[in-house]
Amino acid sequence: MKRKICAAALAAGLLLFAGCSAQTMTPFTANWQANASVYDRSFYERTEYSVSFAREDSFSEGFLFEPGEDSALTVTVEAVPAWNGLSQLYRLTSTLTLSGRYLYLGEDGQESEVVAFGGDSGNEPAVIERTALFYSPYEDNLEPIESASTIYSYTPVEQGSRAVEVYSYGYTVQYADGGSRATVTYTDGFAGLTDAESEINADTRKVSVFADRLLPEEAVTVSGIQSRYSGIDEAYLLFAGRGIAYSSESAMPLTVVSGASAYTVAMSGVTGTLSAAGDTSFVLDGETVEDEAIEAVIVSARLADGSPNSGPLQTVSYALPTQTDADGNAQGNLYYALPLEVRQAFGFTGTAAQIVYTLENASHTR
Repeated sequence: MKRKICAAALAAGLLLFAGCSAQTMTPFTANWQANASVYDRSFYERTEYSVSFAREDSFSEGFLFEPGEDSALTVTVEAVPAWNGLSQLYRLTSTLTLSGRYLYLGEDGQESEVVAFGGDSGNEPAVIERTALFYSPYEDNLEPIESASTIYSYTPVEQGSRAVEVYSYGYTVQYADGGSRATVTYTDGFAGLTDAESEINADTRKVSVFADRLLPEEAVTVSGIQSRYSGIDEAYLLFAGRGIAYSSESAMPLTVVSGASAYTVAMSGVTGTLSAAGDTSFVLDGETVEDEAIEAVIVSARLADGSPNSGPLQTVSYALPTQTDADGNAQGNLYYALPLEVRQAFGFTGTAAQIVYTLENASHTR
């Protein structure tokens, strides 16, 4: 049976990176600031995203997600000029709330509800909350310092099955040795539940990550994080992607630490153009962005461990940090390299079904 913790594809295990003489480090630029060359001690940004579900015509069987009205993703990033003797930091806080229901599309083409959550369903919504503290690119390339995550998720168990498992767990990550080593400590919100308490319906049950040995009860250590590639925490992968110079000719690899493992993500992008009036429309610092083209880079963040499951992890459309006018003249970083849209694969069908997060509002004042 193929099991997974959540849609972010966390593996139940721990990968220790061996030393490597040849390092491939990724340079970052603070494209999220109006002036990318100087650390902004007053930097603040809040972005809000709506949630939708998309599927291709080729999708013929499996789980579907029908989002509720209160589904949303909110990300706040602020400068932390000084903390515990350290300087030039950022703190990121993100909250993803998913309410709605899972449907199953059978071989006969009929859809049936598997489980509803959030809203007035009587079940808790899915919620992923993360915080992360990390250096600015002027100190060690967005090196992580610490992070914390709490997760309440509804996860399909395997292809061809209606089974859904519900997880409630958390973890903290403390980094040391210049971000090269991390200690991960776990909590289990469903520890000690009886079978009767675990059952939500015939297809859905709550699972203890400790009892089912999906995560360890004891703290574990991830080593050698910076030995091959620039290492970051999973909590700010989307934010870090704004600071990379992309090329369709190559992929920029990062070592990403999650609560259960460390893995390599290859970031590669192709430039394109989005119409603010058509493909996307959002409010930027109180003004609606519309009737103009936004030059963007479409980035594939792909697992790069060489396994058969190294398909697309997510696709992000970032506004380019240098926009141009109709004559090709540079206009500057009008949109702060914002993530305009994020697409995450859903279930077991690759990109045939995706959860889509679309930027609705971005503000740089509290």
